[in-house]
Amino acid sequence: LYEYWSYLKVADIIRAEFGTPRDLKSFFQIRQSGLVQQLNKGEGQKLTFRSGSYRKVTLLYNPSFANQDTTLIPQKPDILIRLEDDGWPRIQLVCDAKYRVDATEKYRQQFGSFGPPADAINVLHRYRDAILELESGEVQGDSLSRSVVQAAALFPLNLIEGDTSFRDSRLWKSIERIGVGAIPTLPSNYGLLKEWILSSLRRGGWSLADKAIASLANEKARDWRLAASEPVLIGVLRSPGSEEHLDWINRERMYYQPC
Repeated sequence: LYEYWSYLKVADIIRAEFGTPRDLKSFFQIRQSGLVQQLNKGEGQKLTFRSGSYRKVTLLYNPSFANQDTTLIPQKPDILIRLEDDGWPRIQLVCDAKYRVDATEKYRQQFGSFGPPADAINVLHRYRDAILELESGEVQGDSLSRSVVQAAALFPLNLIEGDTSFRDSRLWKSIERIGVGAIPTLPSNYGLLKEWILSSLRRGGWSLADKAIASLANEKARDWRLAASEPVLIGVLRSPGSEEHLDWINRERMYYQPC
């Protein structure tokens, strides 16, 4: 039940920003016995929102990632927010609804607040690294890339109105810093969830891509490719006296050659 409500609350937050999706009626059916909810797991049933002609936001409930070319073990997050901008690969946010709360003093001292069990946080790290996209390129051929930039565990912690202490916890700060964390979410307390979702929806593709943590090897390879693409001047030093010639070039910031 908490999982269902969390999905519908995320849908309501996105609806308030982008308007009602056309496929909303596929989630409900009116019968003689009343209103029936038809929230089914997987890619088949989804909500699609539009922001102008350049952005599409898709909300999925419990999608399965089981492509043998991209996944060794199938991954099934509870809620997936998929953002697609023109000219950018799709970027994804993950929400996992966890109804259990670790309220031990040891946990509070470690994270700065009560929150979901530690194994629930570990699952988010797995989603971020295990959900991959297969991209085709003319130079390097098919390559795998991560598409999940942030993942948050939603858990039922009731905060007192006006209490901002959770913002100082590691669970909240780590979402922005390392892309994994937790957010207290209840019918009477979903302000932080709304803030997190809207901050992502209101960013452009470039800004969202900057939130992805890069590999050290990829960063170094990019630096070398950038350096290799820059034009250089190879100047010949006179001989003898090459050291004096080089000193003069460095001092004067100038180079000359015979006309």
